[in-house]
Amino acid sequence: RRHFSSRNSIAVLILLSILMCAGVARAQETGGEAGVGAGIFRPKNPESKRSTNPKKPVAPVARPTGPNPAEIEARFEDALSDGNDARDARKYAAAETAYRSAIKLKPRDARGSYGLGNVFADQQRWDEAEKAYRDALNDSQANVEVLLALSFVLVQPRTGAINAKRFADAQDFAHRATSLQPSNAVAFDRLGVAMVARGIFNKDAESAFRRAVELDPNFVVAKVHLARVLRHLNRSDEADPLYTSAIEQAKD
Repeated sequence: RRHFSSRNSIAVLILLSILMCAGVARAQETGGEAGVGAGIFRPKNPESKRSTNPKKPVAPVARPTGPNPAEIEARFEDALSDGNDARDARKYAAAETAYRSAIKLKPRDARGSYGLGNVFADQQRWDEAEKAYRDALNDSQANVEVLLALSFVLVQPRTGAINAKRFADAQDFAHRATSLQPSNAVAFDRLGVAMVARGIFNKDAESAFRRAVELDPNFVVAKVHLARVLRHLNRSDEADPLYTSAIEQAKD
């Protein structure tokens, strides 16, 4: 058994490397994370719908100053789409400019600040990401994507930060996400990650990760997280099959 566990420990390191390299598709759609800190979790882009009206010169006519609401909405959606496209292309300066333009057009629409937070998170600019996500949350208290992204950012290592408060907030935001979407596997995984970041390896952390796996049996990262908690609880007999299953799924 000791040799089996040792081999699994090595295999898990390989597994996490595979996930880091090949997990972009999964992370972009649902989010995931390979460890307590930085991992393959990637918050979704804000929803947007690019306007279909082609831009063309408009003959000067008498009109009120400033664009009408429909024009503002179209420009806002286009700015979001531009930000999303630039972020996906890793053109972060352009993405930041686009999302800031969206925020100027509709300051109370959470999608602009959320998109801006994503750009900062991608660059590991954690303080700026946290501020942007908190701004988004102020405008949309029940936005699950914002709650999950904020929970993710708050468990990242930061020099001189008050970790205890940040980790507690991360757990609270993830818990709120599970309450709002009880069938969201990523929300339960983030809840477990926040608890582990606080040093909580107990039945509650196990339950969070186990629920994530139950909701999505193909959620490989959640299986690894669950196995880690089980091993910490000296339950290697239960952890090792999870590691083995995760490795097989990663190969597929």
